[in-house]
Amino acid sequence: MTVRTVLWDAKPHTLAKHEILRRYLGAWFNILCKTFRHAVYIDGYCGPGEYKGGEPGSPVIALDIAESCEQCRNSQLSFYFIDDTKSRINNLNKVLAGKQCRLASSIAVLHGDFADQVQPVLNMLPDRKQSTIPVFSFLDPFGVCIPLSIIQRLLSKPSSEAFIYFSALDAIRNVHNESERNRLDAAFGTCGYAEAAHAGDKKALLDLYMQQLKKSAEFLIRFEMRDTASSELYSLIFASNSEDGFYKMKEAMWSVSNAGVFAFTDAYSENQPALFGSDEPAVQAARDLIVKRLVGKGKAKCFIIRRFIKYESYYLEKHMNAALIQLESEKLLVTCNEKELEPRRRKNFFPDELDIIIHSQPQGQNLLKF
Repeated sequence: MTVRTVLWDAKPHTLAKHEILRRYLGAWFNILCKTFRHAVYIDGYCGPGEYKGGEPGSPVIALDIAESCEQCRNSQLSFYFIDDTKSRINNLNKVLAGKQCRLASSIAVLHGDFADQVQPVLNMLPDRKQSTIPVFSFLDPFGVCIPLSIIQRLLSKPSSEAFIYFSALDAIRNVHNESERNRLDAAFGTCGYAEAAHAGDKKALLDLYMQQLKKSAEFLIRFEMRDTASSELYSLIFASNSEDGFYKMKEAMWSVSNAGVFAFTDAYSENQPALFGSDEPAVQAARDLIVKRLVGKGKAKCFIIRRFIKYESYYLEKHMNAALIQLESEKLLVTCNEKELEPRRRKNFFPDELDIIIHSQPQGQNLLKF
């Protein structure tokens, strides 16, 4: 396991991770505080609240975003900051003591093992059938050390979401260490990871972990964090049971992606290249997915394509629109019922009820009837 001092330098990938968190929480607090009277934010392995260069840590980021959200002023917010290192907790308490919080909120700074400290918090929350309290968990340990059963409990709450650090390298480095096996067994929820860890197969380990999370979360997205030499460091995984939450996280990731310190790891296309920054390769990738899914399959409504791109890929609606515009200009996309929808359709616009056919070769004029 990595050993840290009380404060350390904020690396570019850390700053990018925190920027993703900042942008997502801006949407999360604003949306949920309009609907719910109480929301819970849990920060596992929260750290000391600051870095050597003075950059804010995740607890300060979360509080600042909530403070800036007008909707939050009418809601009860509960913050739980948990870390297993006493010196970091002491520093965080000093940092928070210097902040003035105007929110109707409770802030608990807890020292100890994350699983031990979060269990009482979860026990206080009603179960899925009774609860109307959304929970967001930022789980950022140094290694793979949070039991899967705890993450599953967090995700069992309605409107619950988790942003999770995952290091396949930690499993590979420690699978030979008998004293670490219980930790890894609990983190994966199975001992089935051992063969892949012994083989050094990072992809198999990540795939297994995603499969385990999928049992508790309908929507998952993962991406790799890299250093300035483009070497893989670790993965971040967002798990949610909310369509809106899943899409908002994708928007947050794309808005930060031009930093060049992370790449998407596409679970939906075996040959999908890693993507950095620019929208151009993303449009091409979205186009490839649409063509692969629809060529030779007859007509499809744009509503179905839109849902596919939004909730079953890494790409955004703007990437889909740009891809469809390209396909139509190259006469590879043919509309079927445009005459019926003509009052509703503008140039380069693809309404939900528009039927289209994707061809592998350029076609003649669009079909008015099908």
